[in-house]
Amino acid sequence: LTFDRENEFDSDYLYVSGMNVDMIARVNKTDPTKQDLFKFPKIFHQDAQPQYAQPQYDPQDSAWAQPHTLRFANVKSEALKGKLWVGLEEQGIIVKLDMIELLERYKTKLDLNIPVDLSAKDDYKSILDCRIKAKTVPFPINTRPHGFCFDAKCEYIWFTGKLTNTVSRIKVDGGDDTVQHFALPTLGAIPIYLALGPDNNVWGTCVSNSIIFRVTTGKYPVVHEMSISDAAKDRRPIAIKPDPRGLPFMWFTNEAGHSVCRLDTNAFEKEISEGTDVTGKCSCSVACKFLFRGSSFVHKVITEFPIPKVNHNMKVAGLAIRKDGAIWVQSYMDPI
Repeated sequence: LTFDRENEFDSDYLYVSGMNVDMIARVNKTDPTKQDLFKFPKIFHQDAQPQYAQPQYDPQDSAWAQPHTLRFANVKSEALKGKLWVGLEEQGIIVKLDMIELLERYKTKLDLNIPVDLSAKDDYKSILDCRIKAKTVPFPINTRPHGFCFDAKCEYIWFTGKLTNTVSRIKVDGGDDTVQHFALPTLGAIPIYLALGPDNNVWGTCVSNSIIFRVTTGKYPVVHEMSISDAAKDRRPIAIKPDPRGLPFMWFTNEAGHSVCRLDTNAFEKEISEGTDVTGKCSCSVACKFLFRGSSFVHKVITEFPIPKVNHNMKVAGLAIRKDGAIWVQSYMDPI
């Protein structure tokens, strides 16, 4: 769910992704029954391959675009007003839509409540290929870009490779530069969400191994990881957001721990610069450091706030922070 905060486009509406139906919806804030639907085609690449099969998997009925994260630009610019980037996870791409143009082009259909099929080439301002390509594999590997964010100048998009255990960046409008992929040192971490921090670095969550990571956004990015679990607990961090008051904090939710945490970015940098408790170093080809910290380090950097449960199997997921610092979280019942 998103809206154009910086450029104040379409201020009466929210944009919501429907991953399982290959659609995004434009929803009126005051009357949610007023909706405009935009549907994505199933195939963008001739070399696209399904990454996994599920029970009752039927290619004819399966959602093959799977729009997930939606983002408007994070800087104020008339040229970026109304531009919406959508991650199509199953396709391994991020597309840019000009919503001002689309709302005008398909006005007749939308007035009749007919979903718009975004099948024309002109419907897309750019299509960013987020897959990993190598000569040694028969077809490109879909990273499954799950969460993404912009850097401070809105020049690059950073995205998580949920399937490939990577964090990557690509120029907002493509160009000649190829996408750059950086392997996370911990295997099977499953990176999920990203957010730009108050230090202008990118911070992310890994749901499988209870890891928070930071990626510097300069010419030569460096990845640092921090485990937030201990022998007794698996926390499964999910959503992550910067403190909106400009304070040096990142906030994130712990699905399994049913808590919200505040991470002090200054303290994190101090611990890294002092080189305390480093127990291993990544040997991959990019500039990475693998940090596995004990509880003493975690307590210096992170403050945890438990959220009351009304049922033992409640999980916390979504996170939103008002400008005054008030925090809202969303919990759900795990049926298992």
